[in-house]
Amino acid sequence: MAKGEEPQRENAVELTEANFAAYVHYLECRAVGKFPNDPIVRRNARILRAIQDEADAKPLNRLIALVSLGNGR
Repeated sequence: MAKGEEPQRENAVELTEANFAAYVHYLECRAVGKFPNDPIVRRNARILRAIQDEADAKPLNRLIALVSLGNGR
């Protein structure tokens, strides 16, 4: 999905094999709470965590916007 596009199935972009492998590795490391002391792993984890945090915040941000609209703001 390109930046600015709505998150819909028709706007989806498939991960490359390398990016998918990095994501699976991130999930495995996160599940056990241990990451190798490697600069590439740290870089990938930083990027993936930022994406995950942004996605996790979307429902809360939508709720805040709806509540704000309800209060006449």
